[in-house]
Amino acid sequence: MVLIRAFEKGDSITMLDIEKLCPQGNESYAMGIDKRDIIARYELYDNWNVLVAEEEGNVVGWIGWTVKHDPLKEETYAYFTEVMVHPKFRRKGIAAKLDMEAEKNVGDIGSAYIYGYIFEPNDASQTLTEKLGWSNVGEFRLCSISVYKKADLAQEIKIERINEKDIPEAVSLINGYYSRHAHFVPYTPESFGSYVNGIPRLFIIF
Repeated sequence: MVLIRAFEKGDSITMLDIEKLCPQGNESYAMGIDKRDIIARYELYDNWNVLVAEEEGNVVGWIGWTVKHDPLKEETYAYFTEVMVHPKFRRKGIAAKLDMEAEKNVGDIGSAYIYGYIFEPNDASQTLTEKLGWSNVGEFRLCSISVYKKADLAQEIKIERINEKDIPEAVSLINGYYSRHAHFVPYTPESFGSYVNGIPRLFIIF
């Protein structure tokens, strides 16, 4: 019998082992995250939750999500980051149970909608979400190779770590640039400050 319960710190090692067996385990999907801790990516957010599936005392899968708030539309919504199940325990309805329990959770707190991304090759997740009533609202492509070029900055331009007095102007620039992008929630100085504090290094150019 499958038990769905809250994540516990002791689950992390088993979950990391399961992740390596799943399509999402590709390191390129979580660059910059300390992979020694399964919830490191969630701790970048203010509101997050993880549920695990347990069978006969063993963790066999989990689902994780974050809850966000759009200050302009004054609505709450959720981003499902991942659903993973150990290959040996698939086709038992575990992923569906995790999804439905998570949907109930975010529904209880008043989320207007839920969104997520499915990375190829993961046809099983696409089939599952369709069965559960999810809709495909768009597709996007990721660059397979990141390229960089050293910039020759003019002498009047310098780069330094952002400080508190720069935050309002930085927020204005970021919100203006991403204003028409789907799923972008405008920052406030307070929310951006919290975000910056969760990043090891963030620099500003001026």
